Amino acid sequence: MSFWSFHQIGIVSLKLISFAMKLSQFRVHIILSIFIMIPFALLSQKGINEVDMESIPYKKVRSYILKQQTDSHVNTFADIQPTCQNQSEFEGFSTFSRTFVIKANLADVWTTYISSSPITLWKTRKSAVGMVYNRVTDELSYSNDTCSGSELGQVMYLNLKLVKGLYKLATALEITDIQDEKWRD
Repeated sequence: MSFWSFHQIGIVSLKLISFAMKLSQFRVHIILSIFIMIPFALLSQKGINEVDMESIPYKKVRSYILKQQTDSHVNTFADIQPTCQNQSEFEGFSTFSRTFVIKANLADVWTTYISSSPITLWKTRKSAVGMVYNRVTDELSYSNDTCSGSELGQVMYLNLKLVKGLYKLATALEITDIQDEKWRD
């Protein structure tokens, strides 16, 4: 992926202006907005090289992030796509499910869960968050930071302790759906 220089943006803008003058005033505004804003959006995406590796306390998570960059040939977090994008792709995999009984109103439990920081929620004996990338705001949060709650587009880089902590596995999970209305009734 190559980024446009400001000179190229200017040339494209001039060509668009001359083309757009033939169109109505309303169309000129929309066309210029789209073609001028797209390159600026590309320039503002968080690059993998902007990660403060010293703020990630887990070696496996640091290695995992760098491996994503080299193996997938990506430069920004926006370039990274989820491996599994829907539940039908999980067929053939082992699953683990656990049910908890909490003596409280379901709506209150859900509100507390969804508004809590994922960094706090995933900090257990068997897991911890090394970093969170938010696709929507293009921000990075580290294990010592706090997030305002769970949101669509958050990618959590986790350090999982398996086999009683003898093996550590780094992975990433993205929040792709929050069925808020289902739990608030």
